[in-house]
Amino acid sequence: MKYIFIITTVLVLTNNLFAQKKTKLNFQISKFDVNEKFFETKSVIIDKVDTLNLDFYCKNFNLPNKFRLKLFSSKFKNEIITKTFNINIENDSIHYPKNANQSNPYDIYKFDKKGRLTDFIRESCFTCNWEYYKIKIIYNDNEQTAIMYKVNFLKNETDYSDYLKIYFNKKNIFKLEKYRSKKLIETIELSNNI
Repeated sequence: MKYIFIITTVLVLTNNLFAQKKTKLNFQISKFDVNEKFFETKSVIIDKVDTLNLDFYCKNFNLPNKFRLKLFSSKFKNEIITKTFNINIENDSIHYPKNANQSNPYDIYKFDKKGRLTDFIRESCFTCNWEYYKIKIIYNDNEQTAIMYKVNFLKNETDYSDYLKIYFNKKNIFKLEKYRSKKLIETIELSNNI
């Protein structure tokens, strides 16, 4: 009986020791009403990842929806990339589906001289039920925030009332603010590592 207790204790302590090595990320999600008054908050805990990019937020929080990309790419500085489907975000490469052809919709990515994504266009495709989608991203001078706007494809005008404000440091995004009609409606913020 004594040995069973000792073995169980050693197993529990060993398991706790290894479990503590895996760091978790704690995010606070806050929602606001039309008068920008806070009405709901919740905490979400997620396993730590190497990079907090737009793909991470899209996968885990569906924000921004339809837009799974990185803001930065050292490989595509000052380039316009036109390819079928998405850039492979894991290793900065372009991948094609096996049966890609001219009837498939394609994406256009425009990067500035610093390797920052400034424009994204998804061409429409009636057979696959995709609509035309265009995003414009504007970075501030201190390089710690960016604002993502949707472009009205009928007028080719940027809609400055609905946007996503992105906060980042060292190319990791730590906060998103979603605005509708220029009013804050949701925030997702990395509060700390657990």
